[in-house]
Amino acid sequence: MKLYKRIAQALNAYKGNHISQEVTDAWTDVIARCNDELPSGSGFDSGSKVNIDLSTPEKIVIDTAFHHMDNNGYYCGWSHMTVTVRASLQFDFDVKINFHGYKRASNDSEYFYDTFNDVLSREVDIPWKRLETVNA
Repeated sequence: MKLYKRIAQALNAYKGNHISQEVTDAWTDVIARCNDELPSGSGFDSGSKVNIDLSTPEKIVIDTAFHHMDNNGYYCGWSHMTVTVRASLQFDFDVKINFHGYKRASNDSEYFYDTFNDVLSREVDIPWKRLETVNA
């Protein structure tokens, strides 16, 4: 399953769960394992994380930041971003990035979009091991 679909599925189950804390914890674990697949390193030095509070099954919100380097190889600032992923009938999903604070250059934006499009469209195998235990 593609990563963006697994995240949406986990959010739907997490937010719609009225069964038990154990089931909620199981879905939280699935979302955490999805976070492990999001950009981390190569400039995304603080990692990326699904914002569970702002996300819905129809809209995934990801918080991240990019650590810029200048031409001399020194760190020169951070771009803090909110990445919003929504369904698209034509392209499976659409990525919108809102920048907060420092933004070094517009040519970096293409890299950010490409990175998130590539990562979110990757096939992942994130099983529901804890859920199998819960339902057993």
